[in-house]
Amino acid sequence: MADKYSTLGREIYANIGGPNNVESMYHCMTRLRIKIRDNSKVDIAGLKNIDGVLGVVDADTLEIVLGSGVNAKVAQDMVSQVGVKENEEFPTNVTNDYQSEKSEVQAKAAEVHAQHKAQLKQTWWRKALGHISAIFIPLIPAFIGAGLISGVAGILKNMLTVKMFPASWALGVTILSMISSALFSYLNIYVGINTAKEFGATPGLGGIIGGVVLLPGIVAPVTIPNFLDGKPY
Repeated sequence: MADKYSTLGREIYANIGGPNNVESMYHCMTRLRIKIRDNSKVDIAGLKNIDGVLGVVDADTLEIVLGSGVNAKVAQDMVSQVGVKENEEFPTNVTNDYQSEKSEVQAKAAEVHAQHKAQLKQTWWRKALGHISAIFIPLIPAFIGAGLISGVAGILKNMLTVKMFPASWALGVTILSMISSALFSYLNIYVGINTAKEFGATPGLGGIIGGVVLLPGIVAPVTIPNFLDGKPY
């Protein structure tokens, strides 16, 4: 069974592209200094996550902080695996499976994660909430904008009723009310479009079905009284 220094060395090799990507290596007081052939193969984040690595300095020479004593033993183990000595040039035809082992582990982890997600119980209400979210969440900004415009128009209309503003403001309030009504009307169409997309139907057909509710024969006229004087809007 490999000791902790051998394991640490193999993990370092796995995150720097293997021995074939090393030009030379030596250690100082606390660091392992590695001259890399191709820096694009080095996984700095992976190195930092290795248990036993205290830090990584990505410079012309890759510096891996291991601590005094540990660095010497790890360096000796790593060069011994390749059959060279410290500061000697590494061969480029080293037979190794460091990178393939890392890829296999990552692939296996992804497979297990996918299986775990597939095993989660998908109840009917979770599916229903998923469909509702997919339909309405993209429209939240539009709902907020239409609601704000409608609210401002309603406040101004009430202020006009109690004569807090001159009658010349009536046209602007009417325009705001028209914009608000138009936005809410088109939201019906977009709800139909999103619903059709979610269930695999034709978006255009969904928009038409959503627009059907705007027909005067379907929408009954509703009179909303003004809460200040009781008169209908």
